[in-house]
Amino acid sequence: MKKMTIKLLARFQKHEVGTVLELDEKDALALIEADAAVAHDPIADGLAEGKTLEEREATKRGLVDEVIAEVKKEQKKLVIDVKDRSEDDPTGGYCKNADTKDRKELAWGLSALAMDLVGLQATGHPSENLGKCLGRAEKQIKAAGSGLEAGQDSLGGALLPSGFSTELMTSASYESFIRPRAMRMNLQTLALSMPVVEDTDRSDGTIYGGVTVYWPGELGQRTSSRPHFETVDLKLRPLSVFMYSSDEMIKFSPISIGTMLLSMGGAAINWKEDTAFLFGTGAEQPLGMLNSGAQLTVDKETSQTKETIVHKNVVNAVARHRDFNANSIFWAANKTCLPSMTEMGVVVGTGGSLVWMPANGAAGRPFPSLYGYPLMWTEKAKTVGTVGDLSICDASRFIVADDQSGPDVAQSIHLKFDYSQTAFRIVKYVDGQPIDRTVFTPENGDTLSPFVQIQTRS
Repeated sequence: MKKMTIKLLARFQKHEVGTVLELDEKDALALIEADAAVAHDPIADGLAEGKTLEEREATKRGLVDEVIAEVKKEQKKLVIDVKDRSEDDPTGGYCKNADTKDRKELAWGLSALAMDLVGLQATGHPSENLGKCLGRAEKQIKAAGSGLEAGQDSLGGALLPSGFSTELMTSASYESFIRPRAMRMNLQTLALSMPVVEDTDRSDGTIYGGVTVYWPGELGQRTSSRPHFETVDLKLRPLSVFMYSSDEMIKFSPISIGTMLLSMGGAAINWKEDTAFLFGTGAEQPLGMLNSGAQLTVDKETSQTKETIVHKNVVNAVARHRDFNANSIFWAANKTCLPSMTEMGVVVGTGGSLVWMPANGAAGRPFPSLYGYPLMWTEKAKTVGTVGDLSICDASRFIVADDQSGPDVAQSIHLKFDYSQTAFRIVKYVDGQPIDRTVFTPENGDTLSPFVQIQTRS
C-alpha cells in the first residue's frame, strides 16, 4: 500500500504534536481530514524557506489539496472511524498510561482530578477532561434507570478490601440461628440441582421410595425393587442493601461511617435471611421451612381459648415431629407466647402442676429449652395464637446455598456526586430450600414432618 508522510497537529497514540510519521496513505488521509495532521513534504518546505509562516502553511495546504483531489478521483468515499479512546480508559484520561501501576503517575492523575473538581466548584464549568467523565457517567445512569441491577459498579465504584467481606460474614453467622444449624453449600454456579432420595411413604412396606425387603423363604423367587430419587433445585437469588451517607458525615464523624454501614447492612441481610428461611414464599426468594409442602400443622385443642398455648399443643407438636439430627432441632417462638407458656400445666387429681416453670418458680430465669431442644425467642415467629407462633424445626433438613465468592461489597461517590453523597452497596447471593417436599407417612402411625407448627387458635 502507498505510504504518505504527515506531521501531527494533535497527539496521536503515543506520539506528540509535531512528530513526523510515515503511515499508509488511507490512515494518513484520515488524520488529515480530522485536522489532526498535515502532509509533510521536506522539498516543499525547503522551497518555502524565506516565506512568511502564512505563505508556508498555504503551500502545505495546496499540496494536501492536490493529493486529496487525486485520491478522490480513485475512491469516491472515504470512511473515517475516529474513536475517543478515553471511553476505554479506567482513569478517565487523567493518566497517560491507562494501565499504569506507577504510584507517581497515579498520584499525578489524582491531583489533576482534584484540581479539576476544585475548578468545577469555583467556576461551575468542568474542564474538557472532567466534562467527558461526567458525560459518560450521566449516560450510564440514564441507561441503568433507577438503579444498577447486576455486575460491577460501572460508575466509579470499587470493591472494598476483603477484610470487609470477612467482617460481614462473621456478623451474619453470629446473629443467625438457622444458618449455623442448616446444611450449607457453597455454589460455583448460579443454579444447582441436587439429587435426594425420596423417602416419604412407608405405609406400603417399602423404604427409600420403593425398596422392598421381604422373607422369600427357601427357593423362593426374589422380586426386584429400586429406590426413587428426586431433585432439590437451588438458584442463587440476590439479597441487597443499598445505603447513602453524606460526605460531611463521612469526613467529620468520629467513627468510621463506612464500616458502621457495612456492619449494619450485614446484620440486616442476616435478619432478612432468617425470615425467608422460616416463611419464604419461594418466589424470587428462598422457600421457607414453615411455608413448604413438608410442613405439618397440628390441631389445636377443642376447648382451647384463643391466643393461648397449652401443654397438649407442645406434646402434639413433638409427637408429630420427625427427628433427624438432635443437634439441629430448635423451637422458634415469639415472646408473646411466654405468658401463656408459663401457665402450661397438667391436671393431677383435683389440682394441677406447672410443667415449664424453673425449679424455684418465678425467681428463676425462663427455661432456654423445651423438651430438651433449644428455644429461640425471635420476632420472626408469629404472634401468640397464630399459626407459626411456636414451631419445632430440624434445620438439618434445610439447605442454605451461598455464592462461593462471598458477598459483593462496593461503594461509589459518583452516583450521587452532585449531592455530595457516597453510596454503599452489599449484594449477597443466597437460596434456601427444604430437602423434603411433603410430609412423611410411616409404616404405622400419624404423618410426621421435620417442620411442625400449631393451628391458629381463634
